[in-house]
Amino acid sequence: MTNTNVTVSVNISQFPTDVLITELYNRVYDDMNDEEPRYDPLLNNMTPNDKIKVLSAIGWITKEDV
Repeated sequence: MTNTNVTVSVNISQFPTDVLITELYNRVYDDMNDEEPRYDPLLNNMTPNDKIKVLSAIGWITKEDV
């Protein structure tokens, strides 16, 4: 069996805001807590304190809006 790749172009505006916020939270949390975090150049350049601020802000948003 051969693998076939399919490429689809999408615009970020097609995703609901809650999905984007959840993905951001998961990426930051993973970067801070996973033994082998996903490579992310932006997160690699952030201080741990800045990452905590992002998580806190996202947590506040989701608690207030849900």
